Amino acid sequence: MAKLTTRAIEAAKAPAKLTDDTQLAGGGRLMLIVRARTKTWVLRTQSNGRDSTATIGHYPALSLAEARRLAQDMAEGRRPDVRQKGGTLWELMEAYTASLGERPSARETRNLTRWLLGKDQSHALAAKQANLVESEELAELLREKVLAGKTTSVNRGRAALSAAYNFGARHDLDPRRPLGSPRFGIKINPVTLIPRIAEFEQPRAVVIEPEALQQLWGELQRLGPVGAFGRLAVLTLQRIAQLARATVDGDTLVIIDTKGRGAREKVNVLPITAAMRAELDAGALELPAGADRLRDVLGPRKLRATDIRRTAETFLSELGYSGEARGFLLSHGLERSALVRAHYDKAQRVAQKAAMLETWRLYATRGVLPASPPLSENVRIAA
Repeated sequence: MAKLTTRAIEAAKAPAKLTDDTQLAGGGRLMLIVRARTKTWVLRTQSNGRDSTATIGHYPALSLAEARRLAQDMAEGRRPDVRQKGGTLWELMEAYTASLGERPSARETRNLTRWLLGKDQSHALAAKQANLVESEELAELLREKVLAGKTTSVNRGRAALSAAYNFGARHDLDPRRPLGSPRFGIKINPVTLIPRIAEFEQPRAVVIEPEALQQLWGELQRLGPVGAFGRLAVLTLQRIAQLARATVDGDTLVIIDTKGRGAREKVNVLPITAAMRAELDAGALELPAGADRLRDVLGPRKLRATDIRRTAETFLSELGYSGEARGFLLSHGLERSALVRAHYDKAQRVAQKAAMLETWRLYATRGVLPASPPLSENVRIAA
């Protein structure tokens, strides 16, 4: 059995299993399991004639010398010092995401983790021990995103990292910590020194002019079936990601709204108008890459899908529709009172939504303004 060296570890190609010749108590052996993206330290021991293994860390976060020391401690029955080892930054983010359970914010955090560290853990910080990551390294990680023009998500990425470190500081001593989950040994939150960039939170103020709106609609029509999703997005005014997951229930379109940090799922029910039905029949929710085709149309005009929603909100506000009515339609006013919405008010205001959607359709596709004021919000509206 050859002596394991750092050079041999660096040169190892997956898949491989390297065994160290260091003599451990009880005949234990230190092994390095080399996979496509990870190199994992494993302690193999034997008790009562049965083999057992335990993961003790990852290379290079845990060096060869540290792995040998830790393996010796464990083989001799001594409790490892958690301050001298810990899970990686990737493991910290994954553990924090798992702690969020089924909340919509779990999906957002998972996506942010992959955005920051790479879907395949390609960023060097992914494999670094979380409690050894410096503030400067995290600042540089976020700087890379700023330089790439991804400013909108930088503050969200910073917030996710900060929340993960706060979670990690409590994780090791939490009685609910899953057996076998990594310890992190976090004493300070390195994200606290990184400022939140207020200017990146400035909302866009683009409102699309009527002529440009009709040109946009005309181009989506010329795309035929592949433009169906884009046309449905214009007609329904829903967020792209949520519209893509919408389901048809008879004469209604059911949108699951998960926007907002820590938000619970909320249901927004839209009436299916004749124009919406035509796009659904054309395959708006079935044909692939519909959202990409919409972006292809918006991009050259320096527009975003959110600009369509903002334009509609402005238009409907000028017609006299209240913020609450617009919120019900655009699905950002559904929790004006969480207690009322959760236990009492189950109305979906379908009739009012139908009137607003038809008014918007005529304006967006033809530039037609309504001849009469909007449906009064003071009268009883069918749910």
